Amino acid sequence: MRMRAAVLIASLLTGLVMLDMSLARGRPVAPDRDRESIVVALAGEFRTVFANLLWIKADQYHHEFMEHNSDWTNNTDALVLDRLITRLDPHFEEAYASGARILVGMDRIGEARDYLEEGVANNPNSMMLHDEFATLLAGHLKDYEEALFHFKRAHILASDDWDRRRLSKLVDTVEQLAEERKER
Repeated sequence: MRMRAAVLIASLLTGLVMLDMSLARGRPVAPDRDRESIVVALAGEFRTVFANLLWIKADQYHHEFMEHNSDWTNNTDALVLDRLITRLDPHFEEAYASGARILVGMDRIGEARDYLEEGVANNPNSMMLHDEFATLLAGHLKDYEEALFHFKRAHILASDDWDRRRLSKLVDTVEQLAEERKER
């Protein structure tokens, strides 16, 4: 699996470089400052497109892995892809969530925490990442105070009634757990 992923990534990068070189021959020459901004913009677009292509591959690996294994959180190949995706596009929320779940499944809780902190820092208005981070903090680290902050933030960011009700119940539960911990 890893070899196939590495070959796929190398092939895609080679193709992108060849495409960029062939397009560069036909582009009109612009003043240096304009050329720099164009290159930066194109590089950003290629990174986003490549991240999306990798996500499609990660999703395929995910489903293939689930077909043969009961616990998809043991799929270390998908973790490598998730990390690469978030390096290419730090706003790819699903890759942060998926990677963190795999790290938790591998009992690498500290790394999962760091990864979700990075995800929340890069996506402060992501209901999904605040929810994931709060779940990790409350469920695995028993840090109810910090979990409460993130559940409340997720509740504020929730866009539908179902999530608002679910998160409201989680806020109540975590507040209760925090109070019980204080009383001890």
